[in-house]
Amino acid sequence: DAQGRAYFHPQSVGAEPVSTFAPFAMMSDGSEGYLPKMADSWMANMVFANAQYDPANFNFSRDPALGNSVSEIMNPTPDLDRFHALGGKMITYWGWSDTALNPQMGISYYDKLSRRYGIDELQAFYRLFLIPGVAHCAGGYGPSSIDALTPVIDWVEKGIAPARLATHSPPGSAKPYSRSYCPYPTRTIYRGRGDTEDSENFECVEQ
Repeated sequence: DAQGRAYFHPQSVGAEPVSTFAPFAMMSDGSEGYLPKMADSWMANMVFANAQYDPANFNFSRDPALGNSVSEIMNPTPDLDRFHALGGKMITYWGWSDTALNPQMGISYYDKLSRRYGIDELQAFYRLFLIPGVAHCAGGYGPSSIDALTPVIDWVEKGIAPARLATHSPPGSAKPYSRSYCPYPTRTIYRGRGDTEDSENFECVEQ
């Protein structure tokens, strides 16, 4: 905006192939994807309540604040006090190649929670996993077959916190990945030796 504040996260590396770029950013034939249509609809109907709104008239000095005030109604707040107090457990996984909901959005939210609770307390009830090559929940060239429900059940019923999240490529994938990723903010790093599909050959490293 006019004060130099950023309102939109840049897209993460890995979203370039058609398998992750379409259909949100652009269709495989080069035509407009879903996101421009969704953005136009959001601005016209939610922010300005004017179906005839022209985005060319957006005022960067005045309108970002209005857009943010509407977004705050829809976006989650970094207040999970009641959920935490009731013993809730939560796992979120996010594809690094998601072109619909930028993974930086999930990281930004988790960082806000970390500042509120401290990373150790936060990790005790909520863990975020970032999966390379995976698009919007599924799709992409990465291991998008993911069962996050079973780890949540084990966490709640058995007290077993998920140290890794197992991921697999769907049947028929060109590259049959079978990986296991560490929770953010740690990174999953290959030790440099052994089978890359064996989770024992990877380690969780603090950023």
